[in-house]
Amino acid sequence: PAISAVVHSLQKERGRSAGFIGSKGAQFAEGLAKQCEESDGEIAKLSVVLDGLDMAAFSGAFPKDVSEFRNQLSQLPEIRAKVDSFEFSVPQMAGFYTGTIARMLDSVEQMARISTSAEVSKAVIAYTAFLQGKERAGLERAMGAAGFGAGRFPLAVYNKFVSLIAAQEVFFTVFRENAAPELIDFMERTMSGDAV
Repeated sequence: PAISAVVHSLQKERGRSAGFIGSKGAQFAEGLAKQCEESDGEIAKLSVVLDGLDMAAFSGAFPKDVSEFRNQLSQLPEIRAKVDSFEFSVPQMAGFYTGTIARMLDSVEQMARISTSAEVSKAVIAYTAFLQGKERAGLERAMGAAGFGAGRFPLAVYNKFVSLIAAQEVFFTVFRENAAPELIDFMERTMSGDAV
């Protein structure tokens, strides 16, 4: 949960950064600054959790993934400065955030491989499928923010935007195939209504 909280916060930061860059700073400036503060708070909480783990006790790629995403997170101040000064295009900025988020999600997926319990592994598969679907939704938000912020959607951006919607459904199908019935029911109830 501590990893997914940082992922969630970085997804919002990526989306706001895309809108900020796409609008040349005319939109998202205040929301981006607040989001960066939120991200920093979640990263601090995650650091406490990770510092309390004995990484030598974990097999597989988990320790390496954690080390790599912690290194990427340490680069955030430099990345944010490039966003603020428009030194990054939307794809360059998104590449950093997406790569960092992917590494974080990889570390969560390791839990299914480390576990010796089929029940735990199935629950982790459902959870990570949900997180991966949510990541595609976050990418969709970032692509949409860039397009709407710029007032236009180049064909390549539009095609990527639409493909992300389809990818979400694939991951949410995997979630439904592996999650406990009460979690599926909760998702279905939550993902309904006019806003959805």
